[in-house]
Amino acid sequence: IELGHRILLILSDIDSCGYLRMVAKNHPFLPNELIYKSLCELIFLKQTKKRILNVDRWKSWYNMLVYRPRLRTNGFYCLRTTYTRAPCNDNFWEEKIYESIEVKYYRHMRFFNDG
Repeated sequence: IELGHRILLILSDIDSCGYLRMVAKNHPFLPNELIYKSLCELIFLKQTKKRILNVDRWKSWYNMLVYRPRLRTNGFYCLRTTYTRAPCNDNFWEEKIYESIEVKYYRHMRFFNDG
């Protein structure tokens, strides 16, 4: 492996490789299939039970990296749940009687590499 690819393997994550691919068309640090294979092994082997990657289904390591669903560990997920329910209209201080109430609540989750 040449020096540029070794530096890219050590310092980069999947997002950096995506940014480099979009911005630098002929840059010496542009990722190739070997870098994509290493990133797929780094990301997906931790998230599978069998510890086996089937690249034939995705045709290339780049396609696997882009299109295969994965759990992101460099941010957080926000889940908003909204539902309507019937109100309790027996309060003596309410002048207006509502037919339904919309309830919203949020859950924030963050996932780490080590579990």
